[in-house]
Amino acid sequence: MTPSGHELNVARVQIRNGRLREAKQALHALLARSPGDGEALWMLAELHVALGEAEQGIARAQEAQAARPESGDSMYRFAVGLHQQGRPAPAADWYRLTLRANPRHLEAWCNLGAALQACGRPAEAVEAYRRALELKPDFPEVLGNLGNALLALRDFGEASRVLSRAVSLRSALPNLWNSLGISLKGLGRTDEARGAYEKAITLNPGYADAHANLGTLHKAAGRPDFAETAYRRALELAPGRADVLNNLGAVLSELGRYDEAEPLLRQALEQEPNFADALCNLGNALLASDDVEAADRSLRRSLELRPDNVEALCNLGNVHLARNRLDDALACYEHAGSVSPGHAEALFNQSLVYLARGDFARGWPLYEHRLGARGKRPARTFPGLERLLPGAPLAGRTILVHAEQGLGDTLQFARLLPALRSAGARVRVEVQAPLVGLISASRLADSVHGPRDTPADCNVYCPLPSLPWVLGFDPFLKSAPIPYLAIPAAARTQWSPRFQGSQGPRVGIVWSGNPKHRNDRRRSIALERLLKAFRDFGGTLVSLQKERSAADLAMLGQMPGLLDLGAESRDFSDTAAVVGELDLVVTVDTSVAHLAGALGKPTWVLLPFAPDWRWMLEREDNPWYPSLRLLRQPAIGDWDSVVQRIGNELREIER
Repeated sequence: MTPSGHELNVARVQIRNGRLREAKQALHALLARSPGDGEALWMLAELHVALGEAEQGIARAQEAQAARPESGDSMYRFAVGLHQQGRPAPAADWYRLTLRANPRHLEAWCNLGAALQACGRPAEAVEAYRRALELKPDFPEVLGNLGNALLALRDFGEASRVLSRAVSLRSALPNLWNSLGISLKGLGRTDEARGAYEKAITLNPGYADAHANLGTLHKAAGRPDFAETAYRRALELAPGRADVLNNLGAVLSELGRYDEAEPLLRQALEQEPNFADALCNLGNALLASDDVEAADRSLRRSLELRPDNVEALCNLGNVHLARNRLDDALACYEHAGSVSPGHAEALFNQSLVYLARGDFARGWPLYEHRLGARGKRPARTFPGLERLLPGAPLAGRTILVHAEQGLGDTLQFARLLPALRSAGARVRVEVQAPLVGLISASRLADSVHGPRDTPADCNVYCPLPSLPWVLGFDPFLKSAPIPYLAIPAAARTQWSPRFQGSQGPRVGIVWSGNPKHRNDRRRSIALERLLKAFRDFGGTLVSLQKERSAADLAMLGQMPGLLDLGAESRDFSDTAAVVGELDLVVTVDTSVAHLAGALGKPTWVLLPFAPDWRWMLEREDNPWYPSLRLLRQPAIGDWDSVVQRIGNELREIER
């Protein structure tokens, strides 16, 4: 053995035993005597990389390559070392040199693809993986990597084909099933995607990525409860993952659980302070908690990081809307619409501004985009029926008009049903079950049906809230006759005796709406707070509230002479009959406000600072219901001023 060969063997033993610096010293000594020893140079190059001295290693490798240009295996080992040390870009260069020396080096093609993918060059990675598959077509791991590179290019169709081939060859690899699920989701094949994610989880119950992806699938499909379960499992397996914390926070916000969402979103931002989506979702949660200033800051920061973030633009518009700054809100929504033309939520939000201003000509067409906006129910379709559009002929047609939103919306827009009949159409209307009796008695349509009770003889359909758009309705120009609802005679006969002997003015109260309504926390008032207005009231107080908490019941029980009738009402025929016996209704923004207004009953509606579009701004009257007075919060959350005003007004009535 030559002296240099002996020294190289000594260095190899030192490296094998982890004595890297001694080996480095020995190799330097050898090269001082034999500067062009290619084997020593390659060994030293690899050693430099192992010691974290990549630049020195590359310099030595270049010397080694000049000394021994045929050393394909040495170049490959050096490239692997760079790759393992987290230097994929120079590793890719050395893999290419390896392949120039040996174009059929399978592992070099595979690793070149991985290095290019790590560098964010998926198109080049695809080519490398395809070259590897030319050498070994049935290589499931490489097929999986190729599929992931295609996913990065958003080529979901080809990715699905490749990954399906991979799982057919090696069905026990959970990562292949997870990637296949991503490709199927990208193709809109959500049921198959869910099956792929669930297969991955079956193979590896601790696979956090698969649980997270399953959560995202459920979230996109409108199954927030299932999404929450999946995200929570992903966090159990991988605590602190910023993307999952953000997604779970978004789901909890969607469920109206903003107090739970906020800390999760803050935790995501601790992990990634410049996480634009988390800042956007945090702004949304803060706005829902009425921390408007903090919401504004969070959303503006999100937009600094991603100026084209349409969701953040819409949410910032909502912040302006919460401050009743309609011009600023509209500017945000229009900007969002310019970034993403046709964006349903941006267009729907624009409609809310126009409708709140009373600009119905601009508002109604944009209001149609509610059917595609975030958090809204998908539009119903009726196969075989034509959708009614503005300008379509009405005479001789049988139109199915169906309720779409809440009970109050149905009551508000039901006024337009007679206009269809006046134009010569036969009208079938489908409404919520509690409204069937009342709408039937009011004779607004030719027939009235319960939910999903679709008549067979219709040839046209229309969502009820779309009627103002179809008919070009402007309540300022053409108001409906008031009352347009009729109290059923049987209900009136049943409820009238309950008021015999009642003293003074009869005032009905409602203090909360549907708790599932996204804005219910703002629009409802605590019963204890409202009752302060009636502390010295000498008339008869009537509770119209249907759903009451245990605390509410206890409080009502302490009110002498109070008639608690809300829970006894079976449907809106009963509620209408009770309202018909009253002198005044005092209610928050809920269905009873619409009912009382449609009956022409004097009504005071308690409104939050930023009310729903239909109540408009800066006015006490309303074109939809002439008998209503609107009592508005002077500042966000200020119910005390409203309650004090009610008390003062009641004393005037009693005089």
